[in-house]
Amino acid sequence: MVERLCSIVHALNETQIDGKRCTHSDIKPSNIFYQDGELVLGDLSLVSQAAREHVGTTDYMDPNWSGTVLGDVYGLGKVLEAITVPGNKRIKRLGERACGDTERRFKSAEEFRRACKPSRRSYLSPTWLGALCAIVFLLWHNAGRGGADV
Repeated sequence: MVERLCSIVHALNETQIDGKRCTHSDIKPSNIFYQDGELVLGDLSLVSQAAREHVGTTDYMDPNWSGTVLGDVYGLGKVLEAITVPGNKRIKRLGERACGDTERRFKSAEEFRRACKPSRRSYLSPTWLGALCAIVFLLWHNAGRGGADV
């Protein structure tokens, strides 16, 4: 979900009108909708092609970068923090990087999207997970019969 949202924001940020990048400037949970199986970024009333001073919703707005690509990345980070389960350290680190010091912040929504992709080492594929479950079940089932003939 976060990857898809970052892709939408990146596409908006890459759109140029008169040579200037567009920004949403008000990325927050209440402006994200699920329609026909897709995420949709709504409320385009603040879409801008030039940086403006202090527009958007205070809790999701970077006071120093409002109306810029970095401001949209900050908003994405705040959304990520708002929608994740407490205790998820990986998601917490991503949110902190998106909202933290501008030197370490993701420079674009696309960079943020790439960082959200789980590494292949961080999870089992559905095939391997199914096989592992089957093996555990067989071991458990056979343990009640006095042996583990797998």
